[in-house]
Amino acid sequence: MGKFLSKTLRACLESADEIFRDNGIRNSRLEVEVLFCAALRIKRLNLYIDEINLGDNRFNIINEWIKRRLAGEPLAYIVGSAVFYGLEFKVDKGVLIPRAETELLVEKVLNIIKDSELSKPVIADIGTGCGNIAISLTKWLSSCKMIATDISGLALKVAGENAKRYGFEGRITFLKGDLFKPLEGFKEQIDIIVSNPPYVSTCELNKLQREVREEPLLALAGGRNGLLFYRKIIKEAHLFLKPLGFLVLELGKGRLKGVNEMLSSAGQYKKTGILKDYSGIDRIIVCQKIK
Repeated sequence: MGKFLSKTLRACLESADEIFRDNGIRNSRLEVEVLFCAALRIKRLNLYIDEINLGDNRFNIINEWIKRRLAGEPLAYIVGSAVFYGLEFKVDKGVLIPRAETELLVEKVLNIIKDSELSKPVIADIGTGCGNIAISLTKWLSSCKMIATDISGLALKVAGENAKRYGFEGRITFLKGDLFKPLEGFKEQIDIIVSNPPYVSTCELNKLQREVREEPLLALAGGRNGLLFYRKIIKEAHLFLKPLGFLVLELGKGRLKGVNEMLSSAGQYKKTGILKDYSGIDRIIVCQKIK
């Protein structure tokens, strides 16, 4: 790793950006800004208007964080948070880091509710992770009943802390268990089931970027062909949906064909739409339970 030539904030910022670029870190400037803001507990603007000398303690923290990032640790785990749908979420190594493309899933659910004129929707977030989907929806839906499940106790702990941060601990019911097992008391009571399931196939796991491999395998691995959890969700979701209820799923790249085949075989749903992400990948699929 390169060395800082000065302890002034601006000089350290420029040096860190150069170090990140030299080591092939994409969006190096943005990552450096996020890292410095978290380490110094300042806003992004202050990086450029405050010309101060860093004390030894903060200087050493920044150096240590840069070393961790160069070693392949995800930035979100280093700073302890990630931004999703305009909100900041605590994350640690027990949860998947929220992705920008998953914001499309939140947008789609909000549009469904608006178009369907559901006044008090019951929504279930299957595999909630850090709670980013459930909490984002709760923020924008003042009258919804939100249920969030996860098999990981560590993930539910983080999700609960995030809900408490935004004052939603009384509005979201967190349940521990595998997929629909915690929802036995909600048969045909849910308006919308939403999920971003694990969808990385076995052969793709070793090809992931180094920092992605740092994330929990439980939240990534989707079986031999990446379709394991889609199969389970599609098999059971209709049992919990109200008549004409919606199932909204995030798709991994190349998963649309397999998911379409499962939906057709199930005979319980009609597909209502596909939403592409910013890279043109089929990312969100919406289907409706047949009456």
